[in-house]
This record gives sequence, C-alpha cells and structure tokens, in this order.
Amino acid sequence: MAQTITTAAVSRVNRRFLLLAIVLAILSAVLVYAQLSHSGSNSSSSSGGGDVSVVVAKAAVPAGTRITADMVEIRSFGQNDVGFQALTASEQAVGQVARYPIAAGEQVLSSKLVDTTVSSSSNLAFVLQNGMRGVAMHVDPVTAAGGLVLPGDHVDILWIPFRGAPAFIMLSDIEVTAVSQTVVDVAPAAPGLQKDPNAPQTGNRTRISEGNPNPTAETVTFMVSPEQATSLICGTSIAQKYDGTISLSVRSFGDTAPLAVNAPPCPPTDLMRQQGIIQ
Repeated sequence: MAQTITTAAVSRVNRRFLLLAIVLAILSAVLVYAQLSHSGSNSSSSSGGGDVSVVVAKAAVPAGTRITADMVEIRSFGQNDVGFQALTASEQAVGQVARYPIAAGEQVLSSKLVDTTVSSSSNLAFVLQNGMRGVAMHVDPVTAAGGLVLPGDHVDILWIPFRGAPAFIMLSDIEVTAVSQTVVDVAPAAPGLQKDPNAPQTGNRTRISEGNPNPTAETVTFMVSPEQATSLICGTSIAQKYDGTISLSVRSFGDTAPLAVNAPPCPPTDLMRQQGIIQ
C-alpha cells in the first residue's frame, strides 16, 4: 500500500517537471523568436529601409590626385551606413582633386575633395603643375591687354627695365592661372587647358570654361618655374624703381610657337651703366 502511494506521488512529481519543462521550452522558443525578430529589425533599421547609391573609390587615391571616371564606382549602402557629405553620382567627383588620401572602397565625401571649378584664389595650389610656382604681379589695364586677360590665357611678358630702354621679351608662352580672385579650372593636361581628343594633334588646346573680363583687376598670377619666378620678380622690381614697365601680350588661341627670349639678365647692370642710370 505504501509503495503504491509513493509511486503515485513520484508520478505526479514527474508530470509536474514535464509540464515545467514544456513551459520553459515554450518560453525559450518565444524568447529566441523575439531576439531573432529584434535582430532582424535592427538589420532592417541599419539598412535604412532601402539602399542608397554612393560613390566609392575603386583603389587608393593619394592626396592631390585629380579624380577621373575610372577611379570611382557606385555601390549601394543602407541609409544609416551612408557617410555625411557622401556623393551619390560619379559626375560629382570626376574632375575634382583629393584633398586627403582616400582608401580603396571608401565612400567619397565632398569634404575630402577640392572644388576646382573657377572659384576663389584659395584653391590656387591645386591648379599648379608639380614643380611650378604661382607668382602674382601688379598690373593696370594698359599693361594687362586692356583688362581682357582671362585665367587660362597664355601670354608673352614684355619688359622695359627703365624709362627710355627698349622692350625685351622676358618670358614666352606663360599661362595665366588667376586674374584678381578668379582661378582657372584644373584640366587633364595643364591647369585650365586640356587637349581635345577629337581634334587633330596640332597643339591646339580647349579651355574648360570661360571667365568674364575684369577691367578693374589689379593682379595677375602666372604659372612659372622657380627660375622664371626669380626673373619675373627681379624685372618687376627694377621696372618699378626706374620707371619701366612690364606688359602682357596675349597669344592667340592655340598658339604654342616658341618665341626667343632676349631680355638681359636681371638686373641689367651693363645696360643701365651704358644709359648712365647707375655708375
């Protein structure tokens, strides 16, 4: 009799444990389902509910590199994964210059690029070719081709070192990179100019964009070599001191013919002694 009662009690206990196990299993399943649903919700939230097309770098882009079409591509990102100031069209990046290095696969942000369209003179450093210098010269409308010189023009620089001296060709075929505060565009071959791939190879060049003449401009900036920069600064200083002039002769579009430079070394001491300007 006692054994029967004990067996019944054990059976009841086993049923309770079984019922508890079932309840715990159901509860665990509910918790797992809730966790999976929450993870799926977070994943959906991370994707922003849809894909966004973003410009990324195909390969590493060093700082100072001008972006070309083959350097970037479009990839899709979730809304929450899109960087601030990310570009959404390749055309927004092509033609601009990387201000900082951009890693392969990295989203291209506008803050990492320099806008090289005609703009403020703060971007002058990005339109100069490697090894060249930007040298500004004070001008007036008479000596600066009537104020019609534009960024991207090429000029010959004429020098009259002192009153009564003949005019010399100081520098030939020099590119104007800026007039007053307007800077030339960056181009594939040279700042402000690019070869026309459809034109015969005659040396003609195509200006990327046109500027407006500025008759009130007081400065013109040239892209010159360090040696040419020294000559230009010296010649300007001598002309100012001895009532000479420096004038700009604008070349016709596409004219790249070399012109013999015949200016004496600066300062032109021998010539100045002949004229009695110095002893």
